[in-house]
Amino acid sequence: MGQVFLARDHAMPGADRLVVIKRIRSDLARDPHFVRLFLDEARINLRLSHPNIAYTFEVGQVESDYFIAMEFVHGENLRRLLTRHDPSVLTPSIACLIASRVAGALHHAHGLADTEGKPLHVVHRDVNPHNIRVSYEGTVKVLDFGIARAHPDPDDAEVEASRVGYVSPEQAAGGPVDLRSDIFSLGVVLHEMLAGVKLSSGRTVAPAQIAPPSRMADHPVPAALDEIVMTALAAEPDGRFPSARAMQESLDRVLHERPANDTDLRLLMATVFGEALSRKSQFLEGLRRKVSGEYRAIDFAQLEATKETFVGASRDHQTPVTRPGPDLGARAASVDVAAARPASPASLHASEPEVVLSATKPAADARPRWPLALLVAGAALAIAAAVVFCLLS
Repeated sequence: MGQVFLARDHAMPGADRLVVIKRIRSDLARDPHFVRLFLDEARINLRLSHPNIAYTFEVGQVESDYFIAMEFVHGENLRRLLTRHDPSVLTPSIACLIASRVAGALHHAHGLADTEGKPLHVVHRDVNPHNIRVSYEGTVKVLDFGIARAHPDPDDAEVEASRVGYVSPEQAAGGPVDLRSDIFSLGVVLHEMLAGVKLSSGRTVAPAQIAPPSRMADHPVPAALDEIVMTALAAEPDGRFPSARAMQESLDRVLHERPANDTDLRLLMATVFGEALSRKSQFLEGLRRKVSGEYRAIDFAQLEATKETFVGASRDHQTPVTRPGPDLGARAASVDVAAARPASPASLHASEPEVVLSATKPAADARPRWPLALLVAGAALAIAAAVVFCLLS
């Protein structure tokens, strides 16, 4: 539904940062349904404020383009970590830690209320390894509330927009869902982290056919984690944890017995992605600097691909920036975007959105000057009135 750009934000001189800009694809911008979905995501994102949820800085519109400016999480999504699954690295304690962080983020989203304190009943609806990102510093972030709903409409069919194999039975059936649907999805993710294999390649998981992760893993899994997973994966919502907080508390009790923390997660990321981290960090540092006054862009998918693909494409996929992107609203910091050549199909997931990495440059000249003009005109009129008054008196 959206295009995603990595951009350089010049909100304060000398304190620029990389941000993610998300906007509706041009071919969908005139479709009221997709515009509504995008604005729903924007409204929800603006209310979210939790250390384990990617932060939203700004939402706005430039001409016909809506955009969301969000935190850039320098790391990898959980799917990439799972594809390199090693029981000696991704231990049950680390899996428990990641799940606990996600559960805390979901509890925050589920508890959102409007300005009058009325619950919004937000449900993420797309909890899966692609939407869980682990930074190289060991921080877990939940991303993409793109199909989340406040007061869900049971007539909406959004299952196709979510990742198959992680949705709850009731969501897959197109029925009404509540926060316990997210708990089911998190249970699927935790099962996969513990067992090392995906539960299902179908649209959803058949609860009756689920075996505890300890029976599928090639390493010991604590019985307490088996119990947490199977409770989260109950066929009926009433059989699951009543809230994400309740699931988090159960996970934290396991962590108390088998400790793991963000430092352990940071070391894991360095162990698994060390060489790729070094190359990506060098690239991002280069992105922050000008090169002969000209900004460059690169296919963002290359940043997410394997290190071999990234290294091989780091030069071939650079192209001059030729067309402007959205204005960042009040700050008037422009985003320069280039249409990079497609990456090789082997390095991309077919379901991934179009993603482009680009630099930005300040656009102070683009800020509206009419408020200053009005101020000067008003001051001139006041002075003239004072002079006339003095003459007449």
